[in-house]
Amino acid sequence: MTDWSYRSYGSGPRIFVGLHGWNGNRHSFDSLLPFLPDDVTLIALDLPGYGESKRPAQWHASGIMDAFGEQVASLQLTSFTIIGNCSGGLLGMWLLKDQPTLPVERIVLIDTFGFMPWYFQIFLAPFAGPLFYYSTFANPVGRWLTNRSLQRMQNHNTDMTKSFSQAPVSVPFHYLRLFRDMGDYRSFQHVQTPVDLAYGEHTFGAVKQSIPMWKTLWPDANVLELQGAGHLSVQEAPEPLSRFVFDPSSPDSSASLP
Repeated sequence: MTDWSYRSYGSGPRIFVGLHGWNGNRHSFDSLLPFLPDDVTLIALDLPGYGESKRPAQWHASGIMDAFGEQVASLQLTSFTIIGNCSGGLLGMWLLKDQPTLPVERIVLIDTFGFMPWYFQIFLAPFAGPLFYYSTFANPVGRWLTNRSLQRMQNHNTDMTKSFSQAPVSVPFHYLRLFRDMGDYRSFQHVQTPVDLAYGEHTFGAVKQSIPMWKTLWPDANVLELQGAGHLSVQEAPEPLSRFVFDPSSPDSSASLP
């Protein structure tokens, strides 16, 4: 039996499962709650090692995805949509690749990288990588400097490094290794589930570069640029994002290519 923690919001028949991003938790989706349609239930998960979920026995994708499959079975979901925020989108894609019989009808990737950029790879370099990682995220000075350098990718109400002061920094380091081992967007070329893409106007350049990469795999994917938002677009543009996620046929959730 899985030890994943989750919280369910709403009571509608359309089920959405939220997978938060790197060093987030189920509360990463709180900004969407005021905009939940009456016919929607949102199940927000704490990924293994985050929030109230236990760490996995082994840090590899297949084990985590097996646990996810157990979680879905325990919830008795017959059909659902995955909302994958940042790296949560990668885990959602891996789930579809690893367990294609799960009843996933759609996946929405929000600010999801299609490849690992150099500024994440550097943390995984032999010897110096872990030192650089812990210097960046395990002390307040490193976090402050990093957040300052990322200001143009967020608004004044958000902080990209705050979560590293609230949880063990070893967990996201394990996830970085896991994401590296997953490979890039081409690893998911056989996924048949419909995919939609959303990203913040001021997000990382690598996320924007990833959009046409994802589109080579799913040419029919809807793409929405969230005006004024950065990488933390769930918190910075929750209303238009909610329309795109929960009511994609609405005229207000119009999609546009970058």
